[in-house]
Amino acid sequence: MSSRKKILQLGTYFTAIIVFLIYIVPFLLILITSVKSEAESKIMDFTLPSTFHFENFITAFDEGQIWRGLTNGLFISVTVTFLTVILCSYSAFYYATPSNPLH
Repeated sequence: MSSRKKILQLGTYFTAIIVFLIYIVPFLLILITSVKSEAESKIMDFTLPSTFHFENFITAFDEGQIWRGLTNGLFISVTVTFLTVILCSYSAFYYATPSNPLH
């Protein structure tokens, strides 16, 4: 393998690691903060909590109307997917017919 290919491959790996970190670091911070107490959660850092408070998830679902957001998201996702499939089916049928001028 030439040195140019090795440099390009290292650049690709480096870019992939940077992009991975950009996505995973905030997710880890949210996940760690979600199991902290209220006092500990005010300090946004990566330290583990002294005790894990999994009841925070129950509180979020009960008081934060998470179910409503999940239901709305599911409705929008199903509707958009259904309409996309229908529109693409009509388009595919049009392009596949012999009378189509683009055929």
